[in-house]
Amino acid sequence: MSKFKKPAVILAAVSAFLIVLGIVLYSVLGFNTMPDKNKSYTFEVHYDVMFEITEGAEEDLETYIEGVLKDNKLSYLEREANSVIDSSSFSETTDKMLVYTFAEGTDEAALAKAVNTANTYFENAGDDTVYGKSVISASWHYQENERFYEAAWRGAIGIGLGIVAALIYVCCRYGVASAVAGLACAADSALLTAAVFAVTRFPVYGATPLLYAAIAAFMSVLLWIVLGNRIRDALKAPENETAVKADVVRATAKASLKTVLLTAGCFVATTAVAGLIAAPGAMLYVLPAVIAELLPVCAVLWIGPEVQALIRASIDKKKADKKIKYFGKKKADAAEE
Repeated sequence: MSKFKKPAVILAAVSAFLIVLGIVLYSVLGFNTMPDKNKSYTFEVHYDVMFEITEGAEEDLETYIEGVLKDNKLSYLEREANSVIDSSSFSETTDKMLVYTFAEGTDEAALAKAVNTANTYFENAGDDTVYGKSVISASWHYQENERFYEAAWRGAIGIGLGIVAALIYVCCRYGVASAVAGLACAADSALLTAAVFAVTRFPVYGATPLLYAAIAAFMSVLLWIVLGNRIRDALKAPENETAVKADVVRATAKASLKTVLLTAGCFVATTAVAGLIAAPGAMLYVLPAVIAELLPVCAVLWIGPEVQALIRASIDKKKADKKIKYFGKKKADAAEE
């Protein structure tokens, strides 16, 4: 077993283990879809910067609101404090928002009563209190995120069609062996990405694991095209005309490590920068996308080349066998004459 072949076998074994483990955990627990609050309620308290900078005011507010919720027999799933986002520019404002999230089926009348109690308290607070000096109000909302769920799987289908087109291109330009290897990279990357989200319990929206798996598969095909171009040039090089094709594939892949890593790094950096300059909260989508862009690197550098090398070895063996049979027949014919 060559030095390059051994990592491919180890990586394939690790990928297979994670994929099987991911399937088991997904069957039992599913994905961690905590951010995907489809059909949920929120109780929100908006307050300005004056309230925020007053020492102890936010802690006092949380204590009061939780007391109101408890009095109305409302049990929340989570609590978070966020900056208020401007609806026009999607940029952060100086105002803050305390958000309590409730499950579907929460009593709307109880929420309305809690909001009314809180607003009455804020309005009747004396001008000498922090509530009287600040702009503060409470409200409740019902939210439904099913549209994003549909957009995610539709995006995954669109990327899947792009993968098919890319593999057809690989087949036409680099040959069937390269296309099969690219397909192996795409399948491994997609399954491994979904498995990683299932195993690590990384928080994702309902349908986004499918989208991220498609991104990983597409990324693997793009990286494979970069590597496939170098492999094709190496196979056509005069100095490799008499070399074993499988060894040329492995050696070229090994020599292309920096090129593949640099290409993947450019995609990851672009995605990260886009997430940083986008609207707040975008990193919830960007971080999984970065994971999906990084995972295919291993498959492209080791699994893909090994698959292509094995196919090339099989093709060369069949050609050699035909050549032996051809010359053997010529010798037999000459002996009869």
